[in-house]
Amino acid sequence: MDIERERDAMWNPDKVGIETDELVRLMNNHCDVLERRLNPIEAVSRIPRVCSHLLVARDCDPTRSRDAARDYAIRKRWRLSTPQVFTDRLGATDPFLWQGWATVRQQSRSGFVDAACRVLPRSTLLGDRR
Repeated sequence: MDIERERDAMWNPDKVGIETDELVRLMNNHCDVLERRLNPIEAVSRIPRVCSHLLVARDCDPTRSRDAARDYAIRKRWRLSTPQVFTDRLGATDPFLWQGWATVRQQSRSGFVDAACRVLPRSTLLGDRR
């Protein structure tokens, strides 16, 4: 679909186009990967175990984001494997260097979780990043 948009923009330069934010595309891709990973688990009648990973803008308390991740998991009928929520400060660094993400990956490799439910705070989506 992105290729089609690029071609359309190339052949129709006068056409106004609105491109989604990079973080919104990242979250949509993450949701797709999450669904693809958890659908086979649900297909064999097993409840998926997920943990919460939050990206925090600035030094704010991610209470609403944490509650949103918990509510989303409950709505999808997933089990939160750990009461702990893994957080990382949103920045331009490589995600593999984030301490919280490294812990989530370790939990997944150890078999404690099947996937991570990642949440971006609303201020990040609205462009209030630092």
